[in-house]
Amino acid sequence: MGEWSTLADPLPAVESRSFDDMLKAAGFEMWTMAGEVYKVPLTLAVYTRAQEPCFLFDLEGSLTSHQFYARTLPDALVLLNQLVPTVQAAAVTDQIAHVDSDSQSVLTDLLSILRGRSRSI
Repeated sequence: MGEWSTLADPLPAVESRSFDDMLKAAGFEMWTMAGEVYKVPLTLAVYTRAQEPCFLFDLEGSLTSHQFYARTLPDALVLLNQLVPTVQAAAVTDQIAHVDSDSQSVLTDLLSILRGRSRSI
């Protein structure tokens, strides 16, 4: 657990198929997702299936995506623990950068609340 290794790609390499079709052909289905496609700069989708590798991670940026696998649930949880903070930070940073005047007061209130909590800890 926690070591990177190479393995044969379980997704069928068929150019004419969509990514979703390749996932289905390999037996993967959606397990969880962090970030909303086209709304944040980095999203992470995790798919699962019964046979190893049991988990496919699809990390999608603004220009390209990368897929990698976790053999078992413990391996997948280690990867989630490593990746989700980055995805969340990218989403929060992007949302703050795109604050408009209508939502600025809500953001200011939220930051004030969070600042107050951190001082009382």
